[in-house]
Amino acid sequence: MAAKDPKAAVEAYQKAAEIEANWAPCHAKLAGALLDVGKTGQARREYKIAVDDCGSSDPRTLAELALLLARENKADRSAELAEKASAAEPTNPRVILARGASLFAQGHLENSLEQLEAAAAGDINSAEARWFLGRCLRKLGKPARAQRAFKAANQLDPNGPFGREPTSP
Repeated sequence: MAAKDPKAAVEAYQKAAEIEANWAPCHAKLAGALLDVGKTGQARREYKIAVDDCGSSDPRTLAELALLLARENKADRSAELAEKASAAEPTNPRVILARGASLFAQGHLENSLEQLEAAAAGDINSAEARWFLGRCLRKLGKPARAQRAFKAANQLDPNGPFGREPTSP
C-alpha cells in the first residue's frame, strides 16, 4: 500500500472499518495499512476478520493472511488459504509467494524452493520473496545462495522486517 502518511491511512481505514464492520475489503485495506506501520499482530487480526468473519474470497487477501500465518509457522491454515488463493489467481506473484511460504512452513522444502524462486522472479521488488527464499535455501544446505537472497532482501528493504537475516531457518 505504502501511503504518503501510513499512520493517517491506518486511522482512516479504522474509521471506515467501524462504519462498514462487515465489509471485507475495508478490513483487508486496514490490514495492509497496519503492515505498513509494522503492526503485524493487528494486521493478522484484520485479515482474519476479512476472511473468517466477512467471508472474503479475494485471492490477494487470502494470500496475505497465508503469508502472515506462514511466518508464524501455522502451516496447515496457511496452506489452506494459499490453495484457495491459488485456485483463483495461480499466476499472481503474491499468491505464488504465499504457496511457497506455506510449503516452507510445512517442511516441503524442494516444492517450496520452486515456488519461492518463481515468486522472486515474478516480483523483482519483493524483499519478502527473497527473505523466504533465503530461509528455504539455508534449510536446504545452500548457504551461499541463501546469503545472496538475504542480501537482495536487505537491499530492497533495509529498514523493514525482511531486511534482516532471520536468526532461525
